[in-house]
Amino acid sequence: MKLYRSIEYSRLTFLIDEEHQYQWQMLDKSAHAENNYSNWWLKESNQLPRHQMIKNVVADSSTFFEKSADFNSKIGGRFNPAKSFGAIYASSCPTLSMLEVLYHVFSSSLGLYNNLKKSSDKLTSSFNVPVPEKIEVMITAMELKINQTNMATLCDSADEFCDLCANLGFSRYIDEYFNEDFMFGNNYEITNILGCYIHSTSMDPIKVPSARIALKEQKNGKFNVIIPEKSVFSLNPALTGKFREYVCVMDMEEKSGKHKISIRAKGTQSHSSDVYLQSKPSKTNGRIKSFSQIDDTKENKKRFSRDVHIQRYEV
Repeated sequence: MKLYRSIEYSRLTFLIDEEHQYQWQMLDKSAHAENNYSNWWLKESNQLPRHQMIKNVVADSSTFFEKSADFNSKIGGRFNPAKSFGAIYASSCPTLSMLEVLYHVFSSSLGLYNNLKKSSDKLTSSFNVPVPEKIEVMITAMELKINQTNMATLCDSADEFCDLCANLGFSRYIDEYFNEDFMFGNNYEITNILGCYIHSTSMDPIKVPSARIALKEQKNGKFNVIIPEKSVFSLNPALTGKFREYVCVMDMEEKSGKHKISIRAKGTQSHSSDVYLQSKPSKTNGRIKSFSQIDDTKENKKRFSRDVHIQRYEV
């Protein structure tokens, strides 16, 4: 089975060997010396060394997956709690894999951007540097293969999802309005519980929906796959050496409730497109959905409902 795992390019520095780390430092030093500084890997003239870094990671594929699972076991993810078992997150297609990473890059950058905006006058007067309203990043989607084609499934159908939630103790929330959005919030509490349950009952990779695209898109073969740490040895994931690069320019200021992101895919099939990430969920924009226990009083439903924050991409 072929899958894709993406990584923001600067993170490769933790995966390359000492020789390539030295080369990276020299490229970084050269970029800093230029008047118009830019990360060295974003320059077209640096395509050769950029690809050499990727090839160095591919050459030691097992280390790539070992470090990925180890790091994930510390910080956690949507389907595994922090400081627990590790997991390798992948996707069925390179674009979805990229979008998953892009969301986290954007989310972590937005707070910094907002803080800089508050001090924009001081920043400009002291350092003669304006606050950038766009952020440019490169994300590399790396193709991998695993030995197995069987997968455990989560949320393949609405009925299956309801049954699973009932078995895990959430039957109080299941009424005619209950749906898959129950698990899609930016808060990972529910999906952590679901992930732990499936991890304890199956050795197979787990097919899961993405929180960042509409469910109807996932029925067209776009989904995520979780490879549990305990299954890495038997599944023997390996990088194939094929990859696709995406240069993403993100508008940090929202317009009409969305952030525009221009994406340029590089490779044998280069193309450009725009996607829009929904702004931060709020009650006013309708992207906070509340799930209440069905037998609660009206007052308790207000106090103890589960609020799910939905934030997805739109084409």
